[in-house]
Amino acid sequence: MVEDISQIGIMLRFFTVLLVSMVSPSAVLAQLHVIPVEYYNKGILIRMVAGTGKDSLNFIFDTGATQTVIDSATAEKAGIIANQMAMVAGVTGMQKIPMTDSLALQTSDLKLPTHSAILVNLSQLSSRYGKEIHGIIGYELLHRFIVRLDLDKRQIELYRSVADIPSSSLGERLIFSFSNAIPIPQAECTIRLKSGRSIKARFLLDSGALGVTAVFNAGFSKQISLIEKAGSYSNDVGSSLFNRTEKLVTAIDGLSIGSFEFGEMPVGALQAGQKVGAIQTTNILGNAILYRFNTTLNYLAKEIYLQPNKYFQEPFEFPVSGIKLAKDNNILVIDFVANGSPAQKAGIKQGHQLLSINGRAAGDLETVRQKLRKPGKKIILVTIDENGNKKKFRFRMQRYY
Repeated sequence: MVEDISQIGIMLRFFTVLLVSMVSPSAVLAQLHVIPVEYYNKGILIRMVAGTGKDSLNFIFDTGATQTVIDSATAEKAGIIANQMAMVAGVTGMQKIPMTDSLALQTSDLKLPTHSAILVNLSQLSSRYGKEIHGIIGYELLHRFIVRLDLDKRQIELYRSVADIPSSSLGERLIFSFSNAIPIPQAECTIRLKSGRSIKARFLLDSGALGVTAVFNAGFSKQISLIEKAGSYSNDVGSSLFNRTEKLVTAIDGLSIGSFEFGEMPVGALQAGQKVGAIQTTNILGNAILYRFNTTLNYLAKEIYLQPNKYFQEPFEFPVSGIKLAKDNNILVIDFVANGSPAQKAGIKQGHQLLSINGRAAGDLETVRQKLRKPGKKIILVTIDENGNKKKFRFRMQRYY
């Protein structure tokens, strides 16, 4: 299963920065731009240049990002100086975060007006994602343009009007809303539980929730007895910019958005007192569903168009090893081991370094992740603990909830 970064993972998450401006008609620009994107580990990356720097940087395109984020070390290198402090809601309450009011970003085809951004150390996000991440951008594009993300062509298209987009490129139109003054699209979905019950609920649409199908808030999970009636479940962990949250995971029979229906999938359930980033009261629809569409977002009219793309029919992956990995200075580390998983039953411990997999050195993070996604396969791992003790583990990968 793709690492839950949003994790990301990591979960990338809904941090809510004070003084967020809402959409205004004058914000929509007339000129059309096309920005190439990279699709990696279920995430959408835009290459951008920041400040006075010349390096091309990786920015995650995140509809859940109400404020642009730039990595603090990257900012220093690019000559970007924090000139104020922002109050940001995190899991432990309000936090003071360095902020600049004059970030300049550009692509080969677009130069954005200078705008505010918070400076955050993104090294942990990079280590779990498997590629260096220098920033996160969402609202700054979404409130200025009609944004069409075409994953078939690997590009983001920016328009001045939906009327400029060929109707054959739009798809099904849905209306969304903004709630609690948070400019993140929120739309209605229907979930089908293992008990056979179907329930309608509203979800934040978050392309930055990488590897996430859906996460239910604690109150909703309790109301529908999601875990109590699940039959089997385990635990998982997700990370935002400011916290790391453990959640329970189980399966539902399906989910639909608009006229589009999906079958059995893994989902997460927050427990009492838990939240993803600053958000505690809203369900989340993540990129493990959203990446299956080419999407057009019109913040002015509060509408989203969904057009199935080449990923639409891909099956949903259930974890089969129970291991999550992170990369630290070119070393692969066991970042998490799920309860009841084959890895836990074999005795693998969080925090140990992974040396080899099936007799081959554990080097490339994505290659190792692929090997840990094969149900029914036997696998041999060699790890080393903090005292230098090596140990070999053998187990067969299989779904455990």
